[in-house]
Amino acid sequence: KIKITKVDTELNTTTSQGQASLIGAKYNVIDSNNNIVSTLTIGSDLTASNDYLPLGTYTIKEVSAPTGYYLDQNTYTINIDSSETINVIVKDQVIKGKIKINKVDSKNNSCQSSGMATLIGAKYEIRDHNNNIVDTITIRNDCSAISKELPYGKYTVKDSIVNLYKVVG
Repeated sequence: KIKITKVDTELNTTTSQGQASLIGAKYNVIDSNNNIVSTLTIGSDLTASNDYLPLGTYTIKEVSAPTGYYLDQNTYTINIDSSETINVIVKDQVIKGKIKINKVDSKNNSCQSSGMATLIGAKYEIRDHNNNIVDTITIRNDCSAISKELPYGKYTVKDSIVNLYKVVG
């Protein structure tokens, strides 16, 4: 038998990142004659196993990546030479991206403020799907701000600091 366990490459654990999920990945088990002898799907326990196979050499290859992860390009070769279960750890890399904000003045639609205020220095919070702050970004001189790399998921961008200006007149 073959038992595969799915882990996140970066964390090296069965914990997934962001809103990605390690569940649902599909692997083909291929014999030495290049025949697919079984397809294994990672379940909620983050493992998958097959029925007993004849003794021999087999290759395991991911054919469908789980949500939020890249397809594993590695192949795993194992040799079954007894009735013991062969344990194989397979890894996937989470998809990551950055959030970029461009701030413009609402009156002139440009980076130059039409009033006394400045656009530079405005701060924004990046919040994950659980409303946790995962990053805070600040508008730079080019009127943009870029977050750190964030794992697959939905995020909310929110003003974190409001600058108040005294109007003299």
